Amino acid sequence: MIRVYFVCVALCIVLPFHSARASDIDHSLFTQVLKEYVKDGRINYKGLKDDARFRQYIRILEESDPPSIAPEDTLAYWLNVYNAFTLKVVCDHYPLESIRDLNNGPLIFAYLFRTTVWDKELITLNGKPYTLDQVEHEYIRPIGDARVHFAMVCAAKSCPSLRTEAYSTDRVNDQLDQQGRLFMSQAKKNRFDLPNKRIFISKIFDWFEEDFVRDSGSVIKFIARFVSPDVARQLLLLEQELDIDYIDYDWSLNE
Repeated sequence: MIRVYFVCVALCIVLPFHSARASDIDHSLFTQVLKEYVKDGRINYKGLKDDARFRQYIRILEESDPPSIAPEDTLAYWLNVYNAFTLKVVCDHYPLESIRDLNNGPLIFAYLFRTTVWDKELITLNGKPYTLDQVEHEYIRPIGDARVHFAMVCAAKSCPSLRTEAYSTDRVNDQLDQQGRLFMSQAKKNRFDLPNKRIFISKIFDWFEEDFVRDSGSVIKFIARFVSPDVARQLLLLEQELDIDYIDYDWSLNE
């Protein structure tokens, strides 16, 4: 009886600790893969699709249990899920010219009847199916940090550049700031003609305006956080006078 008592006490001590650690996921494999196949935001899908480490990392995610993820790990986890499975979707159908080639039907009908690639249950986590849209709109955006739009990469040239490392709990805040500064410095995606009070910015700022307004009060105030101090000062000074043009989105594959 005494031995049984001590076993029960030991289990009560050990099991809660194990459960707390069960949500930890090693994203190092993803970093290894990204470092090898991503250069300046462009992806070598031809090489990536046959990489055993990438397939192993996908299996790690597939075996993960989202509800058990610790709150502090949630943001990095879902960003890695979104980016890794976007890469997987492309690799599974490579070669292709655009991820939108995987929509069912013409573009307008695909969006109307929700048959786009983002509406398909192409993700499985702990036996439960998810869509890319679900991951983005039900798990990432509700976190309430508009910088996530600098981190989610939808396999298109106009998307933010994919990092050469996975997102990690201890660094995700700095990683998102770096992504923001990089995205705003890329002239094909955002540029400023301040002498003429005109700016050309990504369609992302149009599609998700509500997120940026909620975050910083306005799209311009949000953008000002990720540009040089001089440009930020001019943007804020001219905010009410600026003409905003949204750059056409290039959906061709980011390879």
